[in-house]
Amino acid sequence: MSNLGFVILHFKTADDTRACVESIRQHVPGAHVVVVDNGSGNGSGKLLASEYKADEDVRVILEERNLGFARGNNVGIKVARSIPGVRFVVVLNNDTKLLQDDFEKLVNDEYAQSQFAVLGPQIETWDGKVDSSPAPGLITSRQQALKLIYKRMIKYALCLAHLEGLVKEAGTGKMVDVFYDYNCRYEDVKLHGACLIFSDKYFERYEGFCDKTFLYFEEDILYWRAKQTGLKMVYNPNLRIWHAEDSSTNSTVKNKREKNLFVFKNEIKSLRVLKDILNDTSME
Repeated sequence: MSNLGFVILHFKTADDTRACVESIRQHVPGAHVVVVDNGSGNGSGKLLASEYKADEDVRVILEERNLGFARGNNVGIKVARSIPGVRFVVVLNNDTKLLQDDFEKLVNDEYAQSQFAVLGPQIETWDGKVDSSPAPGLITSRQQALKLIYKRMIKYALCLAHLEGLVKEAGTGKMVDVFYDYNCRYEDVKLHGACLIFSDKYFERYEGFCDKTFLYFEEDILYWRAKQTGLKMVYNPNLRIWHAEDSSTNSTVKNKREKNLFVFKNEIKSLRVLKDILNDTSME
């Protein structure tokens, strides 16, 4: 039996979730999968629950409302950790697929080497490119977070006033760009949220993600929580997954203006949480 427990946060796009589950079954036989329907509201969660009802290795949890990324995944993490034999919890976006038969072996080998708290793989997109893992942009101080909040508030106000044409001129605010050779292994880096592998080292300190956000900047918050408590984050390019990017977000909004409003509103909320975690001397 596998010692990996997988958590998939499902929202509306059932085909993506099925493909993700089947990729796990193909490459990690015997793994337990917890699918959390994050208040989809379109019947897709109930459909998946019915389809996997007879499967002992797949459990579908139906949430009545959308809890957001962190709290939705935390529901699945709690269940996955309660499964006997599970040593590592793999949190996957539903629009991802595993690519390797030795995925579990690579996770166990990395833990034997580094005793990681959080591990991230190389993430490939549909065109074969690497999707920023480890992630290059990093917010490094409370002052920087405040500047980003101000920028997002201007953008949000412009969208509300139907002045979308001026949004680009408002700028985004700068983050520290660190450029990586994605074929090299790194420690103490910000990892991509599409796939995060948690060990007991992490759960000795935290029960899951910071539950004060809805969506966005979870990776920065995770990085700083780990750094401030001495937890090791590792990027290992030998691990690989495929990621479609933004299928759930795109299924939530109807047009570009609505998507912008959704993004800016939730980025502001997450940045405020990150600001409270940071202190002015974090990396200055």
